[in-house]
Amino acid sequence: MPFGINLSPANRSKLVLLFAALLWSTSGLYLRAPLFQALPEESRGYFLACYRSLFAGVFFLLFVNWKQVYWDWRLVVYVACFVTMNTCYVLSVTMTSAAAAIFLQYTCTAWATVLGATFLRQPADRGQWVAVACSVAGIAWIVSHSTVGASLIGNSLALLAGFALGIMFLAMRALTHHDSMWLVAIANLASMLAVLPVTSAQPAQPSILQIAVIGAAGICMLAFPYWLLARSMRHVSPQEASLILLLEPVLNPIWVWLCWGEAIESHILVGGILIVGGLALRYLVFTPTAIKTT
Repeated sequence: MPFGINLSPANRSKLVLLFAALLWSTSGLYLRAPLFQALPEESRGYFLACYRSLFAGVFFLLFVNWKQVYWDWRLVVYVACFVTMNTCYVLSVTMTSAAAAIFLQYTCTAWATVLGATFLRQPADRGQWVAVACSVAGIAWIVSHSTVGASLIGNSLALLAGFALGIMFLAMRALTHHDSMWLVAIANLASMLAVLPVTSAQPAQPSILQIAVIGAAGICMLAFPYWLLARSMRHVSPQEASLILLLEPVLNPIWVWLCWGEAIESHILVGGILIVGGLALRYLVFTPTAIKTT
């Protein structure tokens, strides 16, 4: 490491996860961009989910190490969860605020902690449970102040995306011996195929410029961070990864507010403070325990 800093593989992986969270946090910039507001509201989310996954999947397919590609039934779980998470999240952003969508998606923290301790025999330490309790409280506060209509549907989709993402963390932890490029490529291509029938049936299609922007964002803001996540899961537990990635919902609405002027509602701000406060307690008050790595 430069400057004489010698980090363990686990700590290097945590820094990589922080960078992945930073990249993911910029997704709201293009999902809420004025460029895409001209697309019909009922099909906008499907177009965004389809084309960003198409470009991301094809790009990373070019770099797959085919010698590390083999059948594993856990791939089905991983791909199914990715498709659910990706589609539900993009649809939720078109129906509710960017802040609500991203915070609610991070119910994955609670799911990853509980299910990881149950199925992967990686029990969470006291600090992780404190962080989970704070995140659940923050999420409950956001949900309890949701209104009926599109906002409620959008928030519900974001919650479903969070459940799928939590399970996906566990699947990725179990698939660390697979080529990470392959994991990213196959998940994105499956996600594209899942929504292709809907997008192809729409009378109004995106322009070349819109497709190009979606494609570039899909590679840089979606696929590349997932590749970083896949590599980091070799040294970081699902619980720890989901907590570190809470940086994403903190920064996401801030970028949208700064660039597009979308105000952060007070109940979302309170919920976000609870979530971030739990993460701060986890790393500033409690000492992380070592985990078994692969």
